[in-house]
Amino acid sequence: MTVLSPTLRLRRQLLRMADTLVSRPELGDMDLSQRVVALHEEWVASMRETSLVNARFAVAQWADMWSQLPSEVSPLGGESMKLYVKHLELLGLTPRTICAKICFVIRFLRSIGASEASVVLTKLKRRYSHSYRSLPRISRALVREEIEAMLSMVDMDDPRQVQDAAILLVLYEGPARSCEILGVREGRYWVTPPVAVQDLVLQGDNSGTLRLNTHVTSCRDSIGLSPRCGTFLRRWLELTGIQDGHLFRSFVHATLDRVSPHPVTRLTARKRLVNWAERTGLLTEGVTLESPRMGLATDLFPAAQSMDDLLIRTRWGSASSLFRALNAPARSGNCSASRVQLTPNSAGYRRKPGVGSPQQAFAF
Repeated sequence: MTVLSPTLRLRRQLLRMADTLVSRPELGDMDLSQRVVALHEEWVASMRETSLVNARFAVAQWADMWSQLPSEVSPLGGESMKLYVKHLELLGLTPRTICAKICFVIRFLRSIGASEASVVLTKLKRRYSHSYRSLPRISRALVREEIEAMLSMVDMDDPRQVQDAAILLVLYEGPARSCEILGVREGRYWVTPPVAVQDLVLQGDNSGTLRLNTHVTSCRDSIGLSPRCGTFLRRWLELTGIQDGHLFRSFVHATLDRVSPHPVTRLTARKRLVNWAERTGLLTEGVTLESPRMGLATDLFPAAQSMDDLLIRTRWGSASSLFRALNAPARSGNCSASRVQLTPNSAGYRRKPGVGSPQQAFAF
């Protein structure tokens, strides 16, 4: 018996749902199948296999709910949205799982143009979204010693490692936010598009600038690149032969010598950063794409002349958001801090606990 892959199963389920919608007179739309195929291609390009499995189960559970609907209830009406949420509750799922499944269905509804149903389901999702907001921030800072230890392991002939090093230095030395270089996507549209090759300008000494799409203002912002960061970026372009399109790209079938035209996602970039830190022997708990910029703030804090100078150099919007990201209470007083010492041991560089914070202790 042939076992279908999660990708093919998801495609068949989406097309089966599209055919069901077309068969309803009030929902007939000849372009519906094309939009569903486009949604499937988008999911395959942007999700890992585990996410595709979750999407397939979410679609299957929604289709199972359809079979229980009375004939007079529209599948894309507000009443059916309430019945779908109730169906998930009867399955005994946790609020976090219910919220994740609703997100998949919302993306499907938006792709087929069912805006009214997606709005209703979005409102119903709010009662479960607290399971995400209530989770504590676990990001920790990657300080200079850890950054240097990771860079010392980079093979300049491995395009995957060179790209990881370039992203790390753009996040740490830029410093850039992950959403500004890797983008933010909602449905099939880019809310914040990722950086492109034409946004990069390198000088002869490998120093340069990178234009970003900021989420703070609706304009372009530029960051300066150090010669070391420019060296990794230039080497990345040489190894891959990229001349236009997205600057940081994913790989096809995990083959190092083939790059995809699609940009690398933030989920993939974070996973590769954690794996890289683990190979270096560092503590990987709490390592996210925010960790490099948090590490820069930790490194610059003792020598900062003022809080305004620190905010400008780390590109944080306010002092409260900076301290909130570092899991430290914001207080008034002189801008000084005691550095957290890093001690090498058998497991790599590990942080000594600081007073009042798992990352660092601030003395005012």
